[in-house]
Amino acid sequence: MRTYTIYPWRTLTGLREEQTLSITYPMSHRDEGSLTSIDSNVSETLRNLLHIPGVTEITLIKNGVWITLGRAFDWDDIEPRIITTINAGLSGETGTIAPQEPVRARIVVEHVPNERMRYFHTTAQISEQQIRGFDSRFETDDDASRPIGTVGSRLVHDILALIKEGDLTIYPYGFYVIVTEAASWDTLMPQLLQLVKRCFEKPEEAVVEEIRS
Repeated sequence: MRTYTIYPWRTLTGLREEQTLSITYPMSHRDEGSLTSIDSNVSETLRNLLHIPGVTEITLIKNGVWITLGRAFDWDDIEPRIITTINAGLSGETGTIAPQEPVRARIVVEHVPNERMRYFHTTAQISEQQIRGFDSRFETDDDASRPIGTVGSRLVHDILALIKEGDLTIYPYGFYVIVTEAASWDTLMPQLLQLVKRCFEKPEEAVVEEIRS
């Protein structure tokens, strides 16, 4: 998370010093309602910031914003877009944001203390909902995954078919899988990565990295 101080907003946000206002990608009806209480130029800038690839949450403070990125995104790639969008908002040009270069195709596999779990962070958007969980024992109907979009629905279907028994939780820029103790990551990992790479426009360009938390 990074903080961007925008002093001209101090009198426009309507927030007291200790107040904050958070919106998450994709925006909910509640988030939309929250934005109606602040200056229209500020709210439009926040919407534009939230549509920058990789931005998952924005917290508005009295004199600026806190911005959170998905784990697979590099700040060096995204920060110029953030600065451009903020500057456009300050000049009243919120509707004229110039197109940006595509984000690098990247998959980050996160190993956690629970050996049955792996996180897969990606720069490809794979879900149109904030977060959605699936259990392979019960989720057999493709209609259940339809609200997360075509890409996510296909990915959920294929992952559940692959792991056979386990849990899957998906969000806009990633997912995590919990498998049974009998499952082998050596067997599953290459196949899972192939499924994730299909989510990119050019799967062959996707770079895979591994981290531990």
